Amino acid sequence: TVTGGVTADAASRFALAALHVGGPQAIDNPDGYDVAVTRFTGTDQVIQSDLPYQHVEVHGSVSAGGETEIGGNLDIEFAVGSFQVGPHSVTVAGDLDVKPGGELHMDDANGVLDIEGKVTIGGGPTSGDLTAGTLRVGGDFAQTGGSSLSFAATGSHVTILDGEASQTVTFNNPAATSSRFRHLIVDNASTSEVSFASNVVVSADLDIVGNAGIEFRTTTTVVGTLFLRAGSSIRVDGTIEVGACTYQGGAIGGTNSVIPECGAFYTADFEGAVGAEWSSTGVSTAPADGRRFLGELSNQTVTLTLPGLPAHTSATVEFDLYALRSLDGNHGPGPDIFFFGLPGDELFRTTFANVEKTQAYPDAYGVGNHPRQTGAVETGTLGFPWGTAKDAVYRIVLTFPHTDGTLQFRFGATGLQALNDESWGLDNVRVTLH
Repeated sequence: TVTGGVTADAASRFALAALHVGGPQAIDNPDGYDVAVTRFTGTDQVIQSDLPYQHVEVHGSVSAGGETEIGGNLDIEFAVGSFQVGPHSVTVAGDLDVKPGGELHMDDANGVLDIEGKVTIGGGPTSGDLTAGTLRVGGDFAQTGGSSLSFAATGSHVTILDGEASQTVTFNNPAATSSRFRHLIVDNASTSEVSFASNVVVSADLDIVGNAGIEFRTTTTVVGTLFLRAGSSIRVDGTIEVGACTYQGGAIGGTNSVIPECGAFYTADFEGAVGAEWSSTGVSTAPADGRRFLGELSNQTVTLTLPGLPAHTSATVEFDLYALRSLDGNHGPGPDIFFFGLPGDELFRTTFANVEKTQAYPDAYGVGNHPRQTGAVETGTLGFPWGTAKDAVYRIVLTFPHTDGTLQFRFGATGLQALNDESWGLDNVRVTLH
């Protein structure tokens, strides 16, 4: 324990289980610094940035002195600890733990605190302390209490959830006047979702980018704009309230998937888990490019059920139909008939052909007689060869009167041969209410 500062020349070496220092550091041999725990106990201390810290404990008022790397955890300790990131970049390979009474300060737009592990916030009030800069979180995020304002981000402060595995977010005191995110970006790189396991408030914008996905279990409030980017996804099994929505093609699912501000009231691309709204949940992967889809399907009916719809007068259902292998269209051993619609109200019945026969599509069965794969938006791209037949993708759009609070939409086929001979699938389903 050193109540003052530490000065060491280039020949010095430190091999300690712990070093408690209360003053400035002037250590000229960073390579000789082997200290398991460095504890800062002084007032207005500035951390020497070029030392290879393992674990850091803050028991005083401390500021980063430059680009700093911590190989283990950063603990901001009880009552007396405060840590100021300032305009610097601080990388923590382990966890951040702000304990009761401890304070985290971020007030410079250039400041970055990159936590590769989990973040636990249970410190003192941060009103006016988290106004700028970026907090990156690779693990779970938990505001556990302490002050109800222990994570009260304002101004231009940004939190980015960018882990490589599943992440969970919880707030003990979520409210617009208590603990909340300011700007939140979800950029998780894993195939697992980021789960909002408690109520969460985002007082500005929530941006979901890349292939990231979020599961909203309870109530999430986004005061600003929800940005749902192409390739991303959300699953709403609780409630989400947004000030506005910019929808760019992400997937929306769950038991409460209706987000009026997003225009598309339900979407599914089947890249993640298939929800209980589908009567069939099996998925397959296209051999050619790895895209996932609902199927393969045969002579059967698949139902999509969406309850709790807001008032509307009509609906549009759009989807990609994957026509696979040796479909015979209007001819034997078929005809291979596909039908789509509501219970007791079939909207469209047609046929598709991949072999050298004719099909009804884009007209109804009994009306059309067109060459195989007429109207397809893709042919031979999925990798399901059957001689020269292969496969085709059709984008089908059906609009119809609808006022009920629940939508049940049926997709079906009949007359097909064995699954390894003739089959079909669904992808990129989108439901819009008008």
